[in-house]
Amino acid sequence: NHSIDFVNLSGGDNFIVTFQKEGPNGVLPVQLYCFVGDKIVCRDGSGILTLAMDGSVIDRLPRKDLETPAEQYSLGVKGLYNYRYLNNLDDKVLIPLSPIAKGDSVHIGKMYDVSLGSLEFLSPCYPPKVVDNVQYLESLSIPDINIYDTDKIVYNFPFSSLVYLYDKKIGKTKVLDIRSGTIDNELDFDEWKDMSVVDRAVKEYYMSRFGRVYYSPLLEKYYRVHYGAEEKGGGKPRNMYLMVFDESGDVIEEYLLPSQFSVQYFFFEDTLYFACRNSNDDSFNIARIRLGEL
Repeated sequence: NHSIDFVNLSGGDNFIVTFQKEGPNGVLPVQLYCFVGDKIVCRDGSGILTLAMDGSVIDRLPRKDLETPAEQYSLGVKGLYNYRYLNNLDDKVLIPLSPIAKGDSVHIGKMYDVSLGSLEFLSPCYPPKVVDNVQYLESLSIPDINIYDTDKIVYNFPFSSLVYLYDKKIGKTKVLDIRSGTIDNELDFDEWKDMSVVDRAVKEYYMSRFGRVYYSPLLEKYYRVHYGAEEKGGGKPRNMYLMVFDESGDVIEEYLLPSQFSVQYFFFEDTLYFACRNSNDDSFNIARIRLGEL
């Protein structure tokens, strides 16, 4: 459906925001979205749109503005989107960009200030290994990005156990290798490059991957969900895991998550909420993990 459904987890009213397909308030199929106050910020094929809660368009940020300079950045990549989200800090939305040319200082994305309508580059840059191999990586090259306390930018890539912590105060990046004991911790680039386009697409669909990293200022720990490889034609759901770690590397714990948890989840106030696989058209079931109790 061309809409977003709102489910009240406290038992209140649910509602639907329906989008128009054409005209001044027309929205193409929504790929990613987040919420900024009482507004919806979403990405569709045309760029980034800011929408009111009635589905009307408040502002449009076209792709050409996001992809400037055009010879170096691209908003759109092929590959999987069902693991991806837009993230934001207050009125600022973090927009990952894909590098399309090699270089020493290719920024991981831009920050869109919704209230001011302004765009600026995020300071951290892509690791050289990603830039050098971006033509083969497709959507695996796009980082998940979060900002905490306005001074810390945390990002990671789905094919690697590495976690990047950028300190805006000193302008330096700390790299943590939070290795899983259950899935592959890095991609074999040589093997990946030798595969055909079709084989890479199939591999990307079934391969294991790391999810985005969250930080809890209250608990002073980081949290990352990762997904095991999916069996071809088996119908068996992926195994999912939760890793808990800190910046010192002294705390690294890994938990197998219940099989009824789906791949869709979100983090809110030191709690992880997972949509359950047994949800259907009549009921929407949610499980939660209170991270402070782990």
